[in-house]
Amino acid sequence: MREVPEIPDLLYSRSGLEVKKPHQSTDWCGFFGGGTPHKRCLSLVNQIPLTMKILLILLLLFCFADLFAQIPPPGDTKNTTYFIDSMPVPYTALSEILPTDIARATVMKYTGQLAISHNNAVYLETKQFVRNRYWLIFSQDAGYRSIVPEPGADAQVVYILNDKVLKDKPEAELSEVNIHTFKELKVIDRAMLIQQYGVKGKKYGVIVHIEK
Repeated sequence: MREVPEIPDLLYSRSGLEVKKPHQSTDWCGFFGGGTPHKRCLSLVNQIPLTMKILLILLLLFCFADLFAQIPPPGDTKNTTYFIDSMPVPYTALSEILPTDIARATVMKYTGQLAISHNNAVYLETKQFVRNRYWLIFSQDAGYRSIVPEPGADAQVVYILNDKVLKDKPEAELSEVNIHTFKELKVIDRAMLIQQYGVKGKKYGVIVHIEK
C-alpha cells in the first residue's frame, strides 16, 4: 500500500505562510510519569500539600492584583459621574464606603438627546453628611440648638417628619431636608411627646415639616 505523506499545518504570520511540523507540542506533564497528560497533571496536583496549594493561590492573587484592578467595573462607568457628599469622585472611591454608612443614593440617567450632552450621575450621601446638613438648618432655631449643640448630639431626641415618627436611624428620611424643602420645626418636651405620639424613653421631640 502506498503511504500518504503527512501534510504539515500552515500558520499565518506577518511575513507570510509558515510551515509548522505536526505533533511537536511540548508535553510538560510528561516529565512526571506515565499515563495521559491530563491524568499525570492531576496526579501531580494531588501530591501538593494543602498548605502549599493555599500559598500558591495567594501568590497568584498577589502577582495579578494590578491586572485585576485594571479590569473595568460592570456598567457604563465611562459615561457616569459619581458624587459622594456632593463631591465628584472616581468609581474606585465607592469601594471605600460601607453600605451601612450610606443614607441616600440617587441615580440620574439621561435618555434621548440629553444623553448625548449629559453624563449619567450617581449621588451618594453619607449619614454623617446628612446629619451635618440638617443640623445646620435646624440649629437656626434657638430651642433646637439648646438641646442639640452639635451634629450627632441628638441621642435623646426623636424626630417627627411630616407626622411620621422616626424612631431609629433617621438619616435616610432626614436626607430629604435641605434649604429648599424645609418649612418649620417645633421642639416638644417628654410629656408632650408621650401624650401626642406615645413615644417613651426620649427627652425631646422635634417636629419637622418639609415640602413633599
